[in-house]
Amino acid sequence: MGDVLLKALLAVVVLYGVVVAAVWWYARRAEPATLREAASFGPDLVRLVRGLLAGGGFTRRARVALGALLLYLALPIDLVPDPIPLIGWADDLVLVVLVLRGVTRRAGTDVIRAHWPGGPAGLAVLLRLLRLS
Repeated sequence: MGDVLLKALLAVVVLYGVVVAAVWWYARRAEPATLREAASFGPDLVRLVRGLLAGGGFTRRARVALGALLLYLALPIDLVPDPIPLIGWADDLVLVVLVLRGVTRRAGTDVIRAHWPGGPAGLAVLLRLLRLS
């Protein structure tokens, strides 16, 4: 049993190393503007949620969901700790996508476009993630 667990752990570590190496390789070849926009995607999402919360036009339930999401993003305690590269931010991204998808389902893309603080490439990625494009 211990041998199987050790092999599974080794496989996860190797797979994680491959993913990190692929991201590093892509980052070295990407345009600087693309890297800047990718680096600002997380803060742009937080500003978007804050803008949607302040902008109004949502039901009380939607405002509670946005407020809870903003609180979760601000807290240092996560399901997966953020210092773990890539995986640490994945739980935050999944939660953001689920909440924003539910909140903007009725409002549509106009609300997202009006409050998006980032560039057009980041907005396109977000709309694809939300399946609103």
